[in-house]
Amino acid sequence: MLTAVGTIPVLLMIYGFWLRYRQRYHVPVMIAAILADFCVVGLVEYRRRVVERATAGGLDPLLRFHILLAISSFAMYAIATWTGLLIWRGAKSRRVHRANGVIVLGVRSLVSITSAIIAMR
Repeated sequence: MLTAVGTIPVLLMIYGFWLRYRQRYHVPVMIAAILADFCVVGLVEYRRRVVERATAGGLDPLLRFHILLAISSFAMYAIATWTGLLIWRGAKSRRVHRANGVIVLGVRSLVSITSAIIAMR
């Protein structure tokens, strides 16, 4: 169930990426995607107590990689939000925002893929 719910932010990001030239729609969809991802992480923590298990050690290498990707995606969300705000205010930081967006979409997709692999074990 959590794997299926975890794909919602990715699907929203793909839709937001498709809307990238329509700022009026792109911004709310991407905000929804980021908020949905925060909700998914909260749900996973609530149901599986991941932080407690991760700090206790002894995690599977794939799960460690999955956690690293998830943390990286949140760092990239901060960059995307910052550059998006700069663009909103008229700055010319589209190249950085676009590059970060492509990378975060790839990383977030890998988070979903590793989540599915872990769930199948």
